[in-house]
Amino acid sequence: MKNYHLQFLRLKADLTQKELAQKTGLSASTIQKYEAGTSTPNVYIAMRIAKALDSDVDILFEPSYRKEDGRVKLDERSILGRLGRFG
Repeated sequence: MKNYHLQFLRLKADLTQKELAQKTGLSASTIQKYEAGTSTPNVYIAMRIAKALDSDVDILFEPSYRKEDGRVKLDERSILGRLGRFG
């Protein structure tokens, strides 16, 4: 799972780690580990997280990058476009 996708989608949903944890039945420390990239959920947990974020589970795993000023950055437009939330 791409930890930055999880954090990006959580922030776009205007949720704290604790709120996402409550929606998924996980602990806030587990969400923090997923976002930090120190732990990876199994597919069933990833599906629960995606549902809580009103997202498709594949978005959590799909790389979405763009180059800007010679640096690789998360392509927010790509993710939002996949969610149908970017016009």
